[in-house]
Amino acid sequence: GLMFSQSIVAPIAALITAAEKVRAGDLSVRVADIGDEDELAILGSSFNRMTSQLERQRRELTDANRMLDERRRFTEAVLSGASSGIIGLDSAGVITLANTRAEELLMGTHAGAETLIGRPIDDFFPESKAQHNTTFQMEYATPNGPRRTLLLRLTDEQGGNGAVATIDDISALASAQRKAAWADVARRIAHEIKNPLTPIQLSAERLHRKYLPQITEDRETFEKCTETIIRQVNEIGHMVSEFSAYARMPLPVKKIENVVDVCRDALVLQREAHSDLDISFTADVGAIIANCDRSQLTQVLTNLVQNAVDSVHERRATGALTAKGRVSVACSERNGNVLIEVNDNGIGLPEKVKDQLLEPYVTTKKKGSGLGLAIVKKIMEDHNGEVMLENVYVEGLKSGAKAVIVFSRGMDADEPASVRGMIA
Repeated sequence: GLMFSQSIVAPIAALITAAEKVRAGDLSVRVADIGDEDELAILGSSFNRMTSQLERQRRELTDANRMLDERRRFTEAVLSGASSGIIGLDSAGVITLANTRAEELLMGTHAGAETLIGRPIDDFFPESKAQHNTTFQMEYATPNGPRRTLLLRLTDEQGGNGAVATIDDISALASAQRKAAWADVARRIAHEIKNPLTPIQLSAERLHRKYLPQITEDRETFEKCTETIIRQVNEIGHMVSEFSAYARMPLPVKKIENVVDVCRDALVLQREAHSDLDISFTADVGAIIANCDRSQLTQVLTNLVQNAVDSVHERRATGALTAKGRVSVACSERNGNVLIEVNDNGIGLPEKVKDQLLEPYVTTKKKGSGLGLAIVKKIMEDHNGEVMLENVYVEGLKSGAKAVIVFSRGMDADEPASVRGMIA
């Protein structure tokens, strides 16, 4: 009886032990083959087949999860490194996924804890509502950031469960298109207006010179009218010259120049013309050598300093400037680039159009043509540089403006030894 009971209890005990190991996660456990063809032997064989199948399925699931994790990490790496903003939307148009570039374009670089997840796409692109598989562009200003021209592409997912939106910053392309269009307009304006200016001016000067001595009645009015005609024609001629200069901006003729000397020379005439202002210049070193167009760089400095002077005079006219007008120019070298700052204590820049002042024909001056800063931007682009405009605040109050230009020194490795000595 004991031997019979043992033959029954032992396989059951083995199954119980094996089942406990399976419960603990060990799917490699197997029960010994009894060798008989009774029900216990069939149960043991079924148990072994079950654990083998479970082990194989778990291995396949583990491999699939590992592959999915690798794909997920690869997708995240691709999304984080993409130059375009990529956003995933659910069927209701709510953002469910966004890469770093999308957050930068829509929220700015200092978004902090604020996130895009959970916000409707309509909050940023109202035009996207109820539109599918479409492409459109719009002007968008990030919070506390620059105004950008963004291109949005919406593509529905298969099955209608959501959509994918890609966002590209085409501000540079749109700016280039506007500049090309304005250059064409300027060229046409200069051509149409310049021709009649000379005969008008010559006629007014001849009337003033020939008939002024003969007039005995209301002589003062005649003199004022002719002088006004001559003066206004000169102003129109100056504007037409700016149109022509913008339309035919020449390519820079670069040579090895000492930027410090260029800055000093550009400020000589400004100091003489505006002796009522404190116009100063500082440089980190005596020589900053760069491969640049001296004439164009002088034009950049002249425009920036003139804008600063006009800003100081405008603030003084309002009575808000009690101290002496100040314009300071500082030149330095940073990481192989030339950096020039022009600071003033003038009226500052209007925040609403500050980011648009570098575009053609955008100006806050009553008699400005809006081409000065556009020409500065074009010259800096030709020198592999850029222009930045900022307001200066002291104790929370606007107390002037700052214009910063940064451009590449453009020095090759095989530059002359004399130049290397000047840099050292």
